[in-house]
Amino acid sequence: MIKKISVIICLCLGLTFVACTNDTTDEKADTSNSTTTKDTKDSEDTTDTTESDKETKVDETPVAKDITLTAYTANVDTYAAEKLSDITVKEDLPLQEKLTALANEISTKVFGGLPITIVEIQTIDGKKKAIINLVEKEVTDPNASWSRVYFQGSAGGTMTSNTLIETFAQRAYTGEWIDSMEFQYNGGSIETQHAPKLTGIITRN
Repeated sequence: MIKKISVIICLCLGLTFVACTNDTTDEKADTSNSTTTKDTKDSEDTTDTTESDKETKVDETPVAKDITLTAYTANVDTYAAEKLSDITVKEDLPLQEKLTALANEISTKVFGGLPITIVEIQTIDGKKKAIINLVEKEVTDPNASWSRVYFQGSAGGTMTSNTLIETFAQRAYTGEWIDSMEFQYNGGSIETQHAPKLTGIITRN
């Protein structure tokens, strides 16, 4: 009888020990799962923060602002320069490209599509000088020629000179600009008695 009671007690103690062991294992599993979930959440939070920082950096990228330049023509009665049109370009556009935009504007609207090329911008003693070439069309056009139309007569020469000089001088513009300009005709010097203002170096101020 005593032996049976001892067996029963041993069985009860064994079952109790197994139950305790299972509880401990479950607690460890719960703790491990909780830690894993927390690590995953922290990782997601870090990723979200990184993505947010990237978006903020992109939003802070500076955008070049637009500036307005003025193209000029000449009054048919007084020959004085007067506003033809405004063009809009980006402020960070290279200076030579800004001059080219003006050249294209007056070439199309004033000089019958005759090419006006900004050859280069020279810097001498910190001063910028633009070399501007007036080019005849390869195909002769009686209505569009520098020598036969726009340099003809004192009136024509004066109007042409004022249009070119005032357009490229941009005296009202306060940003970075050229200090002087020099005009060429088909790559050489301009030799015409009707446009003496286009010879030599022309200063902006």
